[in-house]
Amino acid sequence: MNEVNTHKEIVKIRYELEEIKEELYDQWHENRERYQKRVDNALAGNPLRIKIFLAIDGIKSVKEIETELKSPHVSVWRAFQHLHKEGLTRKIGSKSGSPVYAKKPWAKVLNTDEYVREKYSIETAS
Repeated sequence: MNEVNTHKEIVKIRYELEEIKEELYDQWHENRERYQKRVDNALAGNPLRIKIFLAIDGIKSVKEIETELKSPHVSVWRAFQHLHKEGLTRKIGSKSGSPVYAKKPWAKVLNTDEYVREKYSIETAS
């Protein structure tokens, strides 16, 4: 395959990926209530989970968030496990032996942090 064909193939693949991404985003928006219900089921009645969810940024480790929130070690780890099990987060790596989590892509696209802040009247330092 020559360079021109390779370039054309790459451009075509990028275009197709963008179309798929747009369709996926549209589906997330159409199903916003379903995702908000998932968030509510995972967070309702637990202020620590709410604060942890809002603190997750894909950069800070569990240990760093634990220190930032000044919360008990076991409670923080259980909350992280619960959020992960409920499908709100995904593990993306580790830092100094402590896992780093990020919110699922749909949570970012649907601006779930703002939804959580409004619904649960949470003030954040950020």
